[in-house]
Amino acid sequence: MRSEAAAARPTAQVNGLTEPDNGLAPDRSGIGSAPSSGFRGAAILFVLVSTCRAVYSWHHDGIYRVPDELSYLGGARWFAGGNWNMLTSVTWYPGYSVLLRPIFWLTDDPDRAIRLTLLLNAVLGGAAAVLLYVLGRRITGAPDGRLLVTAGVVSLLPAGLAGGAHAWPESAITVVVLAAEFAMIRLVESGRVLDASAVVVATAVGYSMHGRTGPLAIAAAAALVVAAARHGRPAAMIGIGASLLAALALLHVCIGQYHDSVWESTLETNTIGATLRRLGDVGGLALSAVGQVWYVAVSTLGLAVIGAWRLSAEIRRRERREPAAIVLGTTLLLVLLSILFMTGRDQPHYTVYGRYNDAVLGPLVLVGAVWALSRPPQRFATRVAAAIIGLVLATAAVLEVSGRFQPPRRLVTWDMTPGLVPFALGRNHIDVALITLVAILIGIALVALVLSSEDRVVAAVMVAVMIAFGVASRTTVHTRPFTWYITGDERNAAELAVGGEDVAVRFASTDVPDLNSRVAQLASALTISWYLPDSEFGQSIESRLVLSPVDDPIARERGDELLIVFPQFGMAIWRSPP
Repeated sequence: MRSEAAAARPTAQVNGLTEPDNGLAPDRSGIGSAPSSGFRGAAILFVLVSTCRAVYSWHHDGIYRVPDELSYLGGARWFAGGNWNMLTSVTWYPGYSVLLRPIFWLTDDPDRAIRLTLLLNAVLGGAAAVLLYVLGRRITGAPDGRLLVTAGVVSLLPAGLAGGAHAWPESAITVVVLAAEFAMIRLVESGRVLDASAVVVATAVGYSMHGRTGPLAIAAAAALVVAAARHGRPAAMIGIGASLLAALALLHVCIGQYHDSVWESTLETNTIGATLRRLGDVGGLALSAVGQVWYVAVSTLGLAVIGAWRLSAEIRRRERREPAAIVLGTTLLLVLLSILFMTGRDQPHYTVYGRYNDAVLGPLVLVGAVWALSRPPQRFATRVAAAIIGLVLATAAVLEVSGRFQPPRRLVTWDMTPGLVPFALGRNHIDVALITLVAILIGIALVALVLSSEDRVVAAVMVAVMIAFGVASRTTVHTRPFTWYITGDERNAAELAVGGEDVAVRFASTDVPDLNSRVAQLASALTISWYLPDSEFGQSIESRLVLSPVDDPIARERGDELLIVFPQFGMAIWRSPP
């Protein structure tokens, strides 16, 4: 039964509906200040989230996504002065590799480098949780205890855990996006050059790590315009805006030089031009939008949708509208780019892609969770739940009709859609209907719990669900089609056979029966070169040692000596006659 205090909660009109003020209105008791209890809570949050992420990712014992992970690890080795060549592949940005560079000052052992990378990701995850808590204090009026719990739960959901368990920049990007949003809020409120400079730095750092953070520049420009108009400092803000453009232009040039140095030739799949050309695929764009909206709604049990709605309501109320607009606008821009980037790709997991969105949805999920924990009136909460269920069912119907998920289409690369794993019931493909049903049932159960239980019970259940989801999501690092890894014995044998000499890489024609695809040969070559750091590998290298497929007809016709075979890759290192 609802308490009298809950029944007496103030209400507001939004779109003609009377709804309660559920904790997102400004906290006039001084929410912007940080009492000592808040500092202690943030410290505990940091340690808890960092520890949980480190424990979760500790079983990661090799390279699981090639060339993605090796593009960052290898780039870090190159920046530290070691050998690395991406050969021929799509391109990645170097910012995260620069961040990893000090690891290679500490060790040149491939396994230890991976371990230290995952430990760094865990620390970044803890920092992101604290930033999420701090940002939550600026955009909600919720008590510190509630914000700490929700920030912890959001930071330890499967999407965050899976992202931190890979050698890619998801954890760092989350930190950068949250920091940029916080800096933009400070800028709009203060108009100070220092806050504007922080916006520029966060935006530039984000762009150096991945092109998908490009929309931060649009949000930053909007924040500069608002700050200039509100605080009467157009000249200062124009100067800061010019410095932002200059920084992005310089970064673009440096990134191009990096690609020219580390890639022998590049593929255009991930370039800005290739992404913009996808705007012409209207049907593919619409399907990508439907798929990613379905993923967001299902993987967050509707909380991200509620968060977007609540922030839009704050904007319409004109109370604390700038913080809400900055967070909502920035997040939507980043999601829209993810939708565009995945347009026209035929693999099922790209249609419902989640990895890019998972890294930036934290504030929306937090706001949705705060609203749910504020004990909204049963009738109103039921209507909100019904609307979200309708959205999930409608998008699921479109996905089913599209035929993208019908057998024999399979998905085993769950690390691209980790938020779906807890609902998949151990299946090795995306069953849209089953996942939708399971998510709706879990969501209904949680709604009933929120409306009928005390806050402590709800918080305890949230933590329990988080733990259950985390355990279930461990399959995201076990059910992959490729586990690119070399055993210790193979590595020792390869080191003896190669002896630190340069190795030429030759990709055999895939017209030859039983040979791996060109993509598989590339992934194998990169992995083998990662575990032989003393040797330089490359297609343009002239050497008696050649890495190519075991059944390479050129090597056999020339009578090359077979030095070592990597059976799991179908690759071998040969020595040509003198």
